Amino acid sequence: MVECEPGQRPFRLVDDLSMHFFTSEAPCGDASMDLLMRSKAPEDAIPWDTPNAIEGDVEAPSLPGRANFGLLGALRRKPARADAEPSLSKSCSDKLTIKQVTSVLSFPTDMFFERSPSAFIKTLIVPYEQFHEESYKRAFSPTGRAKFENIKGTTYFDVHQLPPYFNDFSFRKEAGSRKASNISTLWIKGPGDAGRSQTEILLNGVKQGYKQTSDDTRKQSLICRKQMAELGRAIQEKLGPDDSVRLRTSYCSVKDSEIRRDIISRKDAARLVLGTWIRNTGDEAWSI
Repeated sequence: MVECEPGQRPFRLVDDLSMHFFTSEAPCGDASMDLLMRSKAPEDAIPWDTPNAIEGDVEAPSLPGRANFGLLGALRRKPARADAEPSLSKSCSDKLTIKQVTSVLSFPTDMFFERSPSAFIKTLIVPYEQFHEESYKRAFSPTGRAKFENIKGTTYFDVHQLPPYFNDFSFRKEAGSRKASNISTLWIKGPGDAGRSQTEILLNGVKQGYKQTSDDTRKQSLICRKQMAELGRAIQEKLGPDDSVRLRTSYCSVKDSEIRRDIISRKDAARLVLGTWIRNTGDEAWSI
């Protein structure tokens, strides 16, 4: 914790910390489009016509997933099953791109931690066969779509390709052998006063054994939005009551509080650079 002036955050990550992000697959979205085309049979790798709604209509109701793969440099939603409803949840490529402006800090941690150089990803590390230089430059660099040079504090990460002889990742998905699952496992180090680590098994986003439609609060993960927002608000109260946060009673109003104004402005500027970034809103009005 540091002594802070008005407008500063009370905490910052240590200066000698560096973050290196390893992924066993090319990030979904724009960074993986060329690899996707290369994996298809020649007759299937010819891009088809792009609907006008995707070409630049910011009012378009959805974003392309893996469809329209000839549209390079575009914002995309996370790919899903063919029968899934359209989503506005952005692809991994898009989220990583904007992290070069906002850092890895997100709500509510960005209310308490300075956006210091150590809060940014330094290196994105990918397996040898998951690297496509042109795709990664297009998705993440200022020579591609990420022209954030005029946004002060932007920190670009480097993309590092592992050598071909590097040992394969033990739990990596094998092509054609496994399907995506709606089950996830979380290991959370030392939450709460007791300091004990905790493991959670989530099914469709809630703890296993509970229904999504249940009113039982025990279904909530420790890192769900409601739990994190309540924890953030409690920390803010302990640091010193802040009326800009204390008097707000909904998730969206706390997220839009004055203390986060600089973060909101930076993200808006990055969205403007990227183009058709459609906001994913409509489920933030619940109380905390």
